[in-house]
Amino acid sequence: MRTLPANSFEAELWFKTLRKEFKYNKVIFVYSNDVEGIKTLNLFRNLILSTDTAYGEKSFEVSL
Repeated sequence: MRTLPANSFEAELWFKTLRKEFKYNKVIFVYSNDVEGIKTLNLFRNLILSTDTAYGEKSFEVSL
């Protein structure tokens, strides 16, 4: 059983908080290199790309 919210809820909350409350234009996303970490990163990235304020995929810098 899962006692924490799904990663999609966390990613959406982070996005809304950073973008709408703090008005951040750039963030550094630190994640674990496992299934959950990569899934959360992709959900967060998709939220950014789906907004009208997204600059496009070329604005993402990925460092492993």
